[in-house]
Amino acid sequence: MRKLLCFLTLIFLTAQANAQNDYPGTGIIYRIFNGDGYMRPGLDGGRETNDGVKPNAIKLNLTALGFNNIAIQYERAIARKFSFSLQGRYTIDLGTQDALTDPLNDFLEAGDDSTTVGFPKLSGFAITPEFRWYPKQTMKGFYLGPYFRYRSNTVKLPFDFYDTSDMLVSNELKGTISTVIFGLGMGVHTAIGKRISLDLYFGGVQFGSSVGNLKYEADVAVFSPIDQQEIRDGLKSFRDDFVIPLGIEYEVTDRKVDIESRFSSPGIRFGSISLGYRF
Repeated sequence: MRKLLCFLTLIFLTAQANAQNDYPGTGIIYRIFNGDGYMRPGLDGGRETNDGVKPNAIKLNLTALGFNNIAIQYERAIARKFSFSLQGRYTIDLGTQDALTDPLNDFLEAGDDSTTVGFPKLSGFAITPEFRWYPKQTMKGFYLGPYFRYRSNTVKLPFDFYDTSDMLVSNELKGTISTVIFGLGMGVHTAIGKRISLDLYFGGVQFGSSVGNLKYEADVAVFSPIDQQEIRDGLKSFRDDFVIPLGIEYEVTDRKVDIESRFSSPGIRFGSISLGYRF
């Protein structure tokens, strides 16, 4: 992914260096933010807006691919300085990422329990509608965009441990989390050819509210009364000491641990690079 980003940056700067500056203003920064010079939309007689910008774009988020996500966005010009976009994202199973399990295994092995965690299986989707305001012209140059996002993820985490009778127990944790987010982002959408565009999303600020559930359930009794109390104490300590207020409710029995949580917090939406096709 690092090589890909460097390659796209090289193409971007090379195009700027060889551009014919037949629009007002000079310099790379001016021409990026105003969509001028060689980076302007193509005028090829196709369906265009009042100033020659094609009103539709389908974009693939290249940055998301590095995190095992497929994200595709459709953007449509709806006024001279406004557009509407809709992005769909799907998370591919991350069962091969050791980075998610190694820290957890290290944490568990540091205690007294003999516990081994397997590869987690993560999946999910997100839908993000967004309005964008372009100071100069729709789908051309710098933009600000308020957005809404609904995100849903599931996780399955297999693990083995020895109970109080030194019997090996194999099972898995199952969890779901749903999040509603409102935010404001910014970026630059500019053409690098008659049909191809580049969307540089700088990121933004957001506020989200999440509801999650994590459950472990066995067919037979595996937790002694002492185990159950330790689990309750650990969950209470986690809830009380967490950096943000957590509405955690839990139920612990000899064969089940069921945890539900609700929390809200501000956050940051990270930047991305998307490659688009305009029509």
